This record gives sequence, C-alpha cells and structure tokens, in this order.
Amino acid sequence: MRRKLMMILSIMIFVILLAGCAKDSSENDGDSKDIQQEEQTKKKGNNSKVIIEAKDLISKEEAEELLGEPVNAAELSEQEVVGLKLCFYNATDEDSTKYLQVGLTQLAFMPDNGNTPLSIYTTLKENLTGVTFVEGIGDEAFLAPPGLHIISGDYYITVAVGDSNDIAGKEILTAAGLKVVENLN
Repeated sequence: MRRKLMMILSIMIFVILLAGCAKDSSENDGDSKDIQQEEQTKKKGNNSKVIIEAKDLISKEEAEELLGEPVNAAELSEQEVVGLKLCFYNATDEDSTKYLQVGLTQLAFMPDNGNTPLSIYTTLKENLTGVTFVEGIGDEAFLAPPGLHIISGDYYITVAVGDSNDIAGKEILTAAGLKVVENLN
C-alpha cells in the first residue's frame, strides 16, 4: 500500500513540476513546430470539452488481462491544477509487485493557465533522459520513466506498470497503450 501511494504521489508531483516548466518554456520559446503540432492536434476533432475519466480508458477486466492476474477495484485520484485524472489497479495478491496506472491529462479538466496536454508532453519528451519512441500508438508515444507517454489528439496519457524495465513489462505497456487509445476513440 505504501509503495502504491509513493508511486502515485511521485507521479503527481513530477507532472505538477513539469507543468510549471512547460508554461515558462512555452512563453519563452516561439518554436513554430510546437505551434503547428498544437494546431494539428486541434484539427483532429477531439471533443476536449467533455471530461473523460481515466478509468474509462482501462477497465478492471482489461487490467487483469494485461497483468495476467486479478486486480483490486480502481483507485481514482485527480490533480486539477494540471488537468490530470489517475486510475490505479493494484494486484489483489499482496506479494505481487504488479500494478497498472493510467494518467489522463485533458484540456477540459485544466485551468486556463497556458499549459496544454501537448505542452506538458513536449516538455517531458525534451527533458527526460532515455526516451525511446514507440510507433503506432496515438499521434506519438515514447517510453521513459515512469512508463509509456502518449499524445493522442488533445489528450496526454501515461501508462505505468510494475516491473516496466523488463521486456515483459514493456510489452504490457505497449498493449495497454494501444488499449487506452482505442478506448479513448
């Protein structure tokens, strides 16, 4: 339980800190590439006025299938300052280290402070080390701590699983990423 709480808190703090950096860098950086990406994202036609819950992107049954074992009911949390909704599934077996967490950052849930899901995603992509791009998931996706980062339309999604550093963990991340984008659309 303590491990799970620390993971959730560390992700929330990380996203909040980077959201503040994203605002500063977007004010100082007139990079037309970022502007073009935002315009393309807006043209995708996503309904960013509807707030989507992270639990709607991965059901309990889907989490169990992905992890290969039973999970507890979803634990939900949110951080409105960055438009983040979190859904956490922990294995029912207390000795298991498996979990699946989905974070969804969306315009409809964000205060109007200059940040967007795309600006947060771009800031993370540019500042995290060890980024590995993954083809075929959303508009763009990469692997870096704490897991899989996806931009799909007006939505920034993170997927984290226990033991994501091994090959099986990366396969679970990829499968979960495909599932969340499918369920988003």
